[in-house]
Amino acid sequence: MIMEIVNRHEHERCRYFDKPDKAGKPVIELVKIAKEDEGDWRVSSNEIVFFMEGRVRFVSGNLPFEGMKGQMLFLPAGRRYSFRALQPAEVIIFRVLVPARLCDNFSLEKLYATERKVKGNRKRATRDYSVLEINARVSHLLDRVRDSLSDGIKCRGYFDLKIKEFFLLLRVYYSREEIHDFFYLVLSKDTIFSEQVRLHCHGCRSVEEMALAMHLTPRQFMSRFKSVFGQTPYKWVKEERANIVRQQLLSTRKLVKQIAFENGFNNVSQLTRFCKTEIGNTPTGIRATNHTDGQ
Repeated sequence: MIMEIVNRHEHERCRYFDKPDKAGKPVIELVKIAKEDEGDWRVSSNEIVFFMEGRVRFVSGNLPFEGMKGQMLFLPAGRRYSFRALQPAEVIIFRVLVPARLCDNFSLEKLYATERKVKGNRKRATRDYSVLEINARVSHLLDRVRDSLSDGIKCRGYFDLKIKEFFLLLRVYYSREEIHDFFYLVLSKDTIFSEQVRLHCHGCRSVEEMALAMHLTPRQFMSRFKSVFGQTPYKWVKEERANIVRQQLLSTRKLVKQIAFENGFNNVSQLTRFCKTEIGNTPTGIRATNHTDGQ
């Protein structure tokens, strides 16, 4: 049942009234997706997607996966997915704009120390998402959030509290191994740095630009990057770019020219050379291979 907000005008004029971020997205959002709707899902900040109803198919690279009612997905910042709704769906999205903490005394870096103890971690690391079942306590929280969003509440302070409450529920009602598996895509010994890299990597054209965006000298940035990622920024960015291009070629109907433009190539010829070197085939060949595999 929808309830009317008293003094709605004051609520909307409040300085804590939630305004979209730089990507035009609110901190917490209720989204309804019609059956067969499809498109791109770009993740500008770490997102936790709670499936309240329905089923949606995502594709990242050539790996499809589905989110369905009763599940929550963790999608790390800087990734792109293609999606298609297999059933009418309703999702609540929490956008985590600051480094996540399970509580004031437990940061995600503490999970990094347990990484080698979690069985099958290397196999899971090939995926671009994490999934966890919504338990009764989290479900109760989401029902209250959904009611508030339906009423029209858009208070940033309220949203921050609900996200903090969610992380506390994770800490209390899920095992350390389950929490590790949910966040493993962003775990490192320097989580704040690695998250900032993912946020800035698509908007910067050089190491110097990325270092400047993170208020570091190029030398400081290079040293910290190698320590966290185990490779040079140049190699890492090329791999990320190749993954995005492959995903768009395999899972969208976009023209090759459009894919080239969206990924910073001046023309199709540049994209073709990049694909041959980094992926091992031309854009047309990559799509043809996918079609053959699906036969």
